[in-house]
Amino acid sequence: MKRIIVNEEFCIACRLCEIHCAVQHSQSKKIIKAFKEEAPRAMARLVIEEEGPLSFAMQCRHCEEAACLEACMTGAMHRD
Repeated sequence: MKRIIVNEEFCIACRLCEIHCAVQHSQSKKIIKAFKEEAPRAMARLVIEEEGPLSFAMQCRHCEEAACLEACMTGAMHRD
């Protein structure tokens, strides 16, 4: 089984992974529609945990093609 790995030293808690996850699991797959027009509102399946200067994403790890991986601009998230 492949896993999504998070390196907390690189995570800057930008929350782009949360946004991309929510859009990926929305009905429309469009960012504006997902947050402004859809009911119920799209929810991300991962959460950013922050503890002092460290932050990292706690994922569901269910997606084969995970949008959160593509969204990570620092490279903190990758698949092994």
